Formats: sequence, structure tokens, C-alpha cells
Amino acid sequence: LARITGGEQVCEAIPDIEIGNRIWSDINSNGIQDANDPGLPNVSVELFADFDLNGIPDGAALATTTTGADGTWIFKTSNVTDGDPITPGAQPGLLPLSGYIVRLGSSSWTAGQGVGNLVGYSLTLSNIGGTGQPDVRDNDATIPTSGIPTIALKTGNLGENNHSFDIGLKNTCGISVIAFTNTSVCNDNGTATNLTDDYYTA
Repeated sequence: LARITGGEQVCEAIPDIEIGNRIWSDINSNGIQDANDPGLPNVSVELFADFDLNGIPDGAALATTTTGADGTWIFKTSNVTDGDPITPGAQPGLLPLSGYIVRLGSSSWTAGQGVGNLVGYSLTLSNIGGTGQPDVRDNDATIPTSGIPTIALKTGNLGENNHSFDIGLKNTCGISVIAFTNTSVCNDNGTATNLTDDYYTA
């Protein structure tokens, strides 16, 4: 952008667009971030274009990031090298008023379930709302046919940031700590909603 000041043209930086927020562990599985719900660190998050707004990624991932120690993530000009795969050349950052998809990356979610540090997790309730700031505290992700927790969104105008996109995951296994070294995976005994019959085989 440029403006005229005292007869001289002054270039100004184009306002950035940021989207993001938090991936958290929903301890009581209510779909809302409560004060004691911890963030999930080191979770892979991917960004895709969805310019036709059909909820399906338009090609390969445009960018990948990882959640911080508090579970937060963000996409902006500094980590999105090309937010417009249609226009030739690199267009850093996200386009205004355009559709995008945010979803968990393959190193954190594969074959319809959590992997790595998300083993035993599944998606919690979606779009519950809640008192106060309804869209700031609830889980915005759903599970489409891809089987991956996904948020479909549309950006605002230049300079409009939206840090309200959250993904809540619940631990579907009632056993979280064992007192000996074990490489087994927690077995939910075929009853994902009943945590009392979960077990490890050692």
C-alpha cells in the first residue's frame, strides 16, 4: 500500500491476516475449555486452501505448524509462504475473504485416530457454545469423511485477525498412567464411552 505524505509517496506494509488458537485436552468431555483443561503441545496443524468453500482441501497443504507448550497455534505471513496456490509465484500469508481449512497433521492424526502424543484421544463435542464468549471457548472442529479433525473457515478483510479457532480432544482411555515400562496401547475394550473397562496388556 502507498500514501502521499508532503508530496512524497510513502509505502506502508500490507496488513497481515492471522488465524489460530488452541488445541486442548477436554478433561470432562463437555466440548468447552474449562479452567483446568490443559493445552496439548507438539501437535501438528496443517493449513489448506478451500477457495470453493466445499469443505475439501484444494490440493496439498500450504503450511504446517506445531502447537506450543500451551497448545496454541497460529498461521500468518511469517509461516505461510504461499497462501494462494492459484496465482503464479509465492503470495505470502492468507488471502482476505477466502476459504481455508485447518486440520491436524498426519504426524498427530492418522487412520481416524490420534497418534504420537495424541494416542488415545478422540474429538470432543463440537460447537457447544457456552456462556460468556461462546465461540471462543468451545471446540470448532468436526470430523468429515477424511476422518481428521477439521475446521473450515473464511478469512476476514486485511488486518482482521481471528484467534477463536479451537480443537478440543478427549482422552478415550480411562488409564493415563502406568507404573512400569510398556509399549502397548490402551485397549478401550470396544466401548469408547465406558472408561471403566479399559486395560493395558503387559
